[in-house]
Amino acid sequence: MKLNLFISTAILFLSGFTVAQNLTLEFLLEQKRTEFGNYKQEIDLSGYRFQDFLALSLKIEGDDLIHDGVRIKVQAMDSVYQLKQFHEELVEGLFVSELLYLPVSDAGILKFTFDYNSNINVQKLKGMIRFFSPGGIKIESKPFKKKSALADFSDCNCLQPDFVSRSIWGGSFGLNENIYKPPASYTDVTHLIVHHSAGTNTSSNWPGVVASIFDFHVNTNGWQDIGYNWLIDPNGIIYEGRGGGDNVRGAHMCGYNNNTMGVCILGTYTSVAPTQKSIEAIKNLFAWKSCKEEIDPVGSGQITSYPGFMKNISGHKDGCSPNYTECPGVVFYSLLDSIRYSTKNRIDNECSGSSVIQNDKMSEPVIVFPNPVSGILYYEITDNREIKELIVFNNFGEKVFRNDHGSDKSGKLDVSRLNNGMFYVKFKFSNGIYNRKFIKID
Repeated sequence: MKLNLFISTAILFLSGFTVAQNLTLEFLLEQKRTEFGNYKQEIDLSGYRFQDFLALSLKIEGDDLIHDGVRIKVQAMDSVYQLKQFHEELVEGLFVSELLYLPVSDAGILKFTFDYNSNINVQKLKGMIRFFSPGGIKIESKPFKKKSALADFSDCNCLQPDFVSRSIWGGSFGLNENIYKPPASYTDVTHLIVHHSAGTNTSSNWPGVVASIFDFHVNTNGWQDIGYNWLIDPNGIIYEGRGGGDNVRGAHMCGYNNNTMGVCILGTYTSVAPTQKSIEAIKNLFAWKSCKEEIDPVGSGQITSYPGFMKNISGHKDGCSPNYTECPGVVFYSLLDSIRYSTKNRIDNECSGSSVIQNDKMSEPVIVFPNPVSGILYYEITDNREIKELIVFNNFGEKVFRNDHGSDKSGKLDVSRLNNGMFYVKFKFSNGIYNRKFIKID
C-alpha cells in the first residue's frame, strides 16, 4: 500500500542561504485497507545544504483519529526515530509529533513508515510534514544587554537578568517585541512553570534551536506565537520567548495558561540533569519575577485556570491530568525543591552580586537551606571549590552519616530521620574544610 505525497512548496537547495529555510510537504492517505497495516514513503533530502541541523515535525488530522491509533517511524541513513506525540497537542482527531532534530549526517533519504489501527478510515486523513533549517541564524554566546522597563523597582533588588531578544534570534522571521499574530493577551502571574523542550541536549547553534521551536509552534501547531515566555540554553543564556512583553500569556500548560509564566530549559532531562549554568539562570529569572510580583517561591496558591492549589514554582506536569506529560523530565522535576529554596534565598539576600549569594558581606563558600529544616536540606557551593567529602555531625560531635561527593555545585540531604536538635555539615574541599550549622525540627 502506498502513501500518496503531494508537495505544496518547491524544494529549495539551502546552499548559500543566510536566513532560516523551511519546507512543508502535505500528504493524503488515499489507499483503503481493511486490516492493520502500514504505508511507507521516501523523501530525498540529500540535495539540501544547511547549517547545524534539520528540524522535522509532522501533523495528521482526521475525525476518527485517536492518539494510540497511529505510529510513525523515520529511518534516516543509519538512524531510526519514533515520532512521539507532542504533549501539548493531545486533542482528539489530531496527531502532532514532537520536534525531531536531525544531524547533518542523517539528512539524506528519509523513509517514513505510517502504522494505523484498522478502525481508522485512512481515506479521511490528511497531514503535513514540516522541515526547518536555521540557515544563517548565528549570534554571539553572550546575551544581549537589554533590560525591561519593568525590571527595576525601588523595593526589589532582584533585577531582570540579561537576555537575547526575540528580534535577534527571530531575525529570519522578522520578529520584534510584539506578538507574532496579534492581539496579545495578558495575565497576572502568580505561578512560575518549569518545562524542558524534550529535544536535543547538544547544539552548536542554540539560537537556531529556539527559532525551530517558534517555527514548530506556529507553522506545525498553528499557534499564535512561540508558547514559552522564556527559554534557557545549557550555557545559561536566556532567550525572550512569546512577544508582547512582561506578563503576556503564553501557551505551555495543557490549556491552563492564565496566571502563569512558562520557562523552558532546552534539552531532555528524563535521565540526566540540566547543566548548572541553566539552573543558575532559571533561579535568577525566578528571583526577579518572584520579587517583582511578590510571589513566595516556596509557597502554594490557587490558580484561576487550574482546579485547585499548585506550588508557586511548579513543573509542567503539575498543572495537567495525571500521566498527561512527564515534562520537565524525571531528573529535572526532582530538582524543583532546590530551585524553590534557592530562589527564596536569592530574594532574602537581596539578589546581591552575580550569583546572589555572593556579595561583599558574605564570604561563605557554601550555604545550607532551609534552616530550620524538617525533611530535605539543600546546599549550594558559591565559588569554584570542589567537594571531596561531606559529613554530618550531631551537637555532641558524633558522626551521623558521610557521603563521598563529586564536583556538583548543589545537592540535597534527607535529614527527615534525624532527631530534633542542632547538627553540623562538614564540607571538605581540596583547599580547606568548612562547617555549616542547621537545626532539625518536626
